[in-house]
Amino acid sequence: LKEAGYSLGQVGMIYQRKGQLDDSLEQYKKAREIFEKLEDQKGLSSALHQLGRIYQDRGKLDEALEHYQKSLEIREKNADMAGMALGYGQLGMLQYDRGEYEEALRASTKAFVLFSRVNVNSPGAQLARKNMVKLQEKVSKEKFEEILHEFNIQVEPPKEPTGKTDTKEPEEKPANEES
Repeated sequence: LKEAGYSLGQVGMIYQRKGQLDDSLEQYKKAREIFEKLEDQKGLSSALHQLGRIYQDRGKLDEALEHYQKSLEIREKNADMAGMALGYGQLGMLQYDRGEYEEALRASTKAFVLFSRVNVNSPGAQLARKNMVKLQEKVSKEKFEEILHEFNIQVEPPKEPTGKTDTKEPEEKPANEES
């Protein structure tokens, strides 16, 4: 049954990549149900995160927020650092979409710190940093410095990112794949 949950998640991701959000949503919901029955926390947190992404893509920002928060709660309880980094990164982008720039900066900074623990040059860390730079223009200088100090980050004028700023975190691997 566990493998079926993972397979449904993979099928959901394929539909999501093809832009078939209704089909993707259906697959992720089925996967979530299986992981809930099995009490598989890693699978459940992944399914919740992906459901949040679908809702965000559809502009249902409150539903997206609810799913990201549930996913992050599970990931924090289980000390899933990689999952937390992905979750905070996506949460930061959602909060940006909602116009909640201070919260977006805080979440993006937390994602940067978590990704950086593994590799400061990882795509996730670099995306989080780009989002921090983008958010610097949306909050006061004092608030920007205050939030960075919360995470013990030296405040330097960030360099402008080159190229297009991405709007999505790197895709999450299905829960049964280890990094």
